[in-house]
Amino acid sequence: MEIWMREDHRFSEFLLRQMALKIAENSDHYIQSASMDLKSRVLHCLYRHKQLGSLGVLTKEQLMNEVCTPLRSLNRILAQCRDEGLVKYEAHRFYILDEERFAAALAE
Repeated sequence: MEIWMREDHRFSEFLLRQMALKIAENSDHYIQSASMDLKSRVLHCLYRHKQLGSLGVLTKEQLMNEVCTPLRSLNRILAQCRDEGLVKYEAHRFYILDEERFAAALAE
């Protein structure tokens, strides 16, 4: 790849642009999530994983790290979401129970 980058400057420029866009996107996401409460951060994270197709392999540990919260707080939020009929965590897997209610909760 290094040789290819040296030989094709358009490819190098493309890679740098893509990296810059990803950094900007991640920065925007971080700023947005910093202003959210914990429940909103959890819901948005679950939604993002659903969109990426990785909700079925998402672990609680990974979710804790992504939303920056301890397990006890995450479990409290997940119980609240379960009671509201939004999300279920069973057999080490997350499930979105009601797409419409989930979307409405995301919009709040």
